[in-house]
Amino acid sequence: MNVDTTVRVVRRAARRGTREARQAVLDATFAVQARHQRVGLPPLEGEAQRIVAALQRGEAAAAGLDELKFGTTAEMERVGRQILADMAEEPRLASEVRGPRIRTATAVPALRAWALEPQMLAIASNYIGSPAVFQGVHARIDPVSSAQDLTELWHRDGEDRRMLKAFVYFHDITIDHGPFEYVVDSELDKGLRRRILGGIRDAERNGRLGLDDDEMAALVPRSQWRNGEVPGRTALFADPTAFFHHGRLRTKARSSLFFVYTSAFPREPGHCRQYWDDTFPAPTGF
Repeated sequence: MNVDTTVRVVRRAARRGTREARQAVLDATFAVQARHQRVGLPPLEGEAQRIVAALQRGEAAAAGLDELKFGTTAEMERVGRQILADMAEEPRLASEVRGPRIRTATAVPALRAWALEPQMLAIASNYIGSPAVFQGVHARIDPVSSAQDLTELWHRDGEDRRMLKAFVYFHDITIDHGPFEYVVDSELDKGLRRRILGGIRDAERNGRLGLDDDEMAALVPRSQWRNGEVPGRTALFADPTAFFHHGRLRTKARSSLFFVYTSAFPREPGHCRQYWDDTFPAPTGF
């Protein structure tokens, strides 16, 4: 996208309203940056190449923590396990009655060091298509659930055009733990994709985040659903803006760390604030 095209896009958007103009500026800036910096993206090594290839196909990719060969893994794991153990002992806040318990751990040195490993940034940057920004990390415990609510409903994230989340699990994730579940976008035709989006918009108007399993199964057969069952000490890489997804219902609690990356110019900057502001409390003692 050249300068003249950028100006035309922004002017058209400005006539439609402030929000559209802001997004047009971000889109245009991202396009220019991606075009000029793609050749300078950091090289991928070992497991990182396989992970990015899977992401480019619209799939999630799992890698054992040892397979990533990061020098900071041992300390990240020690501190991460302690944060999650402490969270499990804390009294539940009023805001956590319906959903997960979340702590913003972005400032914790051991977690931040792992997030900024050169190959983590290389994975995020090569997938996103421009130098990636580490937005933050959430420590999260999802309790046992009996009815679909919040992120257990089928939805699609919207922070950026592309983004990367690395879900780090220290314990096995089985069906009982309600693994991450998704459908590959390329397996859906445009008409079906529009119907799913329409269903999600209708659900949002009725105060729900998205579709329940029965509603989704009426559109996409369960045989096409893929889930993220993985052994303990695994990182699951996914782009939640790239496909419809949810977390399955749980008969056992699930604990994890969510590491989040976007471009330098995310489409919805306000949606990224939760990863580093005071939306959620920080863990204590770290």
